[in-house]
Amino acid sequence: MGLFFVVLIQARGLDGGTILGLFLGSTLFLIALIDYRYQIIPDRLLLLVLVVWGGFLGLIYWRFPLQIDLPWANFATGLGLFIFFGLPWWISKGRWIGFGDAKLGGLLGLVFGFPQAIWLVYLAIIGALGFSAGLLLRGRATRKTAIPFGSFLAGSGLILIIWGPVINSFFMRLLL
Repeated sequence: MGLFFVVLIQARGLDGGTILGLFLGSTLFLIALIDYRYQIIPDRLLLLVLVVWGGFLGLIYWRFPLQIDLPWANFATGLGLFIFFGLPWWISKGRWIGFGDAKLGGLLGLVFGFPQAIWLVYLAIIGALGFSAGLLLRGRATRKTAIPFGSFLAGSGLILIIWGPVINSFFMRLLL
């Protein structure tokens, strides 16, 4: 975690956005550890991120009301990711994916917005597939073994906090 702090401060300098990134990164790290160990994502941590992020955004908007737009696209992205992960939970009655993953996906969509939330999901799926394939090849898991997907969402969030603009421009160049 200390390495995350050093890399983030080195990449961005120390300002309000970096402090918010340090808080978000610390919370995502904790969520990843808890989800990996217990396969649960605590609502209290999600609510804490929501309150701090909303408070930070509200403070900026209150201080500079005419210089920023409210992030309506972020709200739509958060809702979209919540539905994207919530539908499999609802259809399978929780056998395919947990509801905590849907809530975390929605929160990260709200925080990162479009298109970075799309890259977040892509990185999480690639990470989970690689991890699962490694377990399967070594015989440490079966196709029925539960994988804590929230850990991969949180880990992808950590990556995007530091290298989000670089990853965004890389994928945009590939697509355009």
